[in-house]
Amino acid sequence: AISILTAGILVVFGIYALSGAGNIRKLPFLKTALVFISTVFILRGLLLIPEFLIAYGLMISPIPAAPRFILFSTVSLVIGCLFLSGTVRGWSSFSSDNSNI
Repeated sequence: AISILTAGILVVFGIYALSGAGNIRKLPFLKTALVFISTVFILRGLLLIPEFLIAYGLMISPIPAAPRFILFSTVSLVIGCLFLSGTVRGWSSFSSDNSNI
């Protein structure tokens, strides 16, 4: 059930990305959603820092940093940066929707 929910959220994120890129119609709260999505992915990606410190023994943790955690954080950081880049580049072309960010 959690995997299906996660997949559904990622589908919604993808639909907002397509809308921001102009491939589909503009969705409501486009600016707000793109900023939110970028923030979520970047914050998840920033876990890469403590994971590297734990993996290299520079930080003590009861939970070891498995290589998959480092991979997930790296992918999240890259996706977040791509979302942020696209949001910044397309900011002026987004219609003035109900978000005042």
